[in-house]
Amino acid sequence: MTNLFEPGSIFKTVSATAILEEGTMTPDTEVKCPPYLEADGYIVSDAWDHDEVTWDLRTILAKSSNIGISLSVEDHLGFSKFYDYILKYRLNELTGIDYPGEQLGYLLDFDYWSRVQGYNVTFGQGISINAMQILCFYGAIINDGYAVTPHFLLRKPQTGEVPEWETHEIIENKKALPKITSMLQSVVTEGTGEDAAIEGYDCAGKTSTAEIYDEENGGYRTDAVNIAFTGFIANSSSNFVCFCSADEVPADRHVTAMFHDIMSHAIDRYNIVPE
Repeated sequence: MTNLFEPGSIFKTVSATAILEEGTMTPDTEVKCPPYLEADGYIVSDAWDHDEVTWDLRTILAKSSNIGISLSVEDHLGFSKFYDYILKYRLNELTGIDYPGEQLGYLLDFDYWSRVQGYNVTFGQGISINAMQILCFYGAIINDGYAVTPHFLLRKPQTGEVPEWETHEIIENKKALPKITSMLQSVVTEGTGEDAAIEGYDCAGKTSTAEIYDEENGGYRTDAVNIAFTGFIANSSSNFVCFCSADEVPADRHVTAMFHDIMSHAIDRYNIVPE
């Protein structure tokens, strides 16, 4: 709640959901992805070298391609509309959690976006959030598009009153929900999140390896990254969402196994069953 970070590739789910809501792409829509993109004197690349390839949107998310998601948003949604979706998804607002100290992240006003800024935000760089915000967004995917206000208080101890907490419909096009869920399952079954898999359950989620802003020298640090995984068990009796992260670690580290262990424990404790 208090720690702000650039989310990296877990934000690609936001980009893909916005595109699916708009209806301009399906998971099978293909995109030609060059080896790199040039914009405003900067180079945007993927985490691995490749020649020009053609990937569909599902594969772009599963492989976590910066180039693919950048071109998908630019060509099939537009940066202005993408910015509007970020606001609609309440990712530039406090969640309203009943605990002090929640911090609001950074989102540059669209009037000042450059082309490279647009690219960067599609894959979660050049924007900052807190973990509770992205948890609320992923929660809406398995809650019929409704984001709930996270809270600790279940009832007031003095009176026994059960408080009501606001919900917000942030994903209006319900046809997008099974599509993005299926794509997040592909991340686990055939993409960067394979270690999150739990036998007998349809795990879904997204990995990220996010660069860290260098406060002393400007630009991004070269010695460490922040890594994360946000996911849930699709088609089950549970709406649990799990966020795992590790800060300032080598780029080859992963937290997908952490998700596996935490959710496996939850399955046993709460008798979660596939549906």
